[in-house]
Amino acid sequence: MRSLVGATIGGGRYRVVSHLGSGGMASVYRATHMDLGHDVAMKFLHARVSGHDDRARFRREARLGAVLDHPNCIRTLDFSEAEDTMAIIMELLEGPTVRGVMDRGPMPVSTAVTIALHVLDALAHVHRRGILHRDVKPGNVMYGRRRDVLVPILIDFGLAKSFEEDPLDPPNRVCLGSPVSGQITAPGICCGSPSYIAPERIRRHRYGPASDVYAVGVLLYEMLTGERPFRGRSPRDIMVAAVRVPPRPLCALASPISPRLERVVLRALEKEPDRRYRSADEMALDLSDVAGSGEIEVPPCDAAPEVLLDDMSGLLADRVWQSINSAASGPARAA
Repeated sequence: MRSLVGATIGGGRYRVVSHLGSGGMASVYRATHMDLGHDVAMKFLHARVSGHDDRARFRREARLGAVLDHPNCIRTLDFSEAEDTMAIIMELLEGPTVRGVMDRGPMPVSTAVTIALHVLDALAHVHRRGILHRDVKPGNVMYGRRRDVLVPILIDFGLAKSFEEDPLDPPNRVCLGSPVSGQITAPGICCGSPSYIAPERIRRHRYGPASDVYAVGVLLYEMLTGERPFRGRSPRDIMVAAVRVPPRPLCALASPISPRLERVVLRALEKEPDRRYRSADEMALDLSDVAGSGEIEVPPCDAAPEVLLDDMSGLLADRVWQSINSAASGPARAA
């Protein structure tokens, strides 16, 4: 895709300032609203993948994002479509992703629980709006400012779908990862990131909010232990393990882990959705009970860990976005 730096988009309302990152399906730029003067993120669909179906999915992503209004969800501000360009205009976030935080070293239990509670709160709102995210993972939770406080924000609704659509993954769907990442694999694999796809989706059964709850279970497991519950040498191996193999006990990988906290995580990872938490609200209730029991010390849900506030001092949003998207066009990871 040619560089759009310097271009004006949306009838002259936005001027593209800098390129932040690219993936297989889209590129993200920083832009300035010409009338209001504030900066935004603009996600452009690549021309080489802008067939009718691709453009329809991109419009759907914009429409679904526009109905969300929650502090833990990224804000979709506008949409622009011209003959040769399509762009989703979103708020420009300034923090690292949870993946970036995890890569720095072990995460305190209190931080992991706080992040999970924020994500569950976001998903509860998303589900109430009749939407499934379908790609909850550490790279899709990013810190951003809300009232001058950094909080985790759920991003990338490229794989989201509404409840009104058939809740089955077509057998010939070929993507692994969101349309932004462009990660693909062989036909017959359902959409998503292998380690976070719920067993019912892998088996091509009907699914609903509990499939997003499963992904939060994987996320929380990984934040607490530094490892994912299921391993394999290929995406297919990981998904076979998710369907057939019980997760390794958290206490065998990290210490100390509260038994009550471990029970919450393992219930979220149940193979059968009817044995799992039925909703994000239900899991959040149990997780909040653990947090309030005194077994772990959890800061208020509107507070970001101090280490993140220190790390974020003077950090430029465009550098953060560039680091987030630097590996976006790479192959799907097996573990």
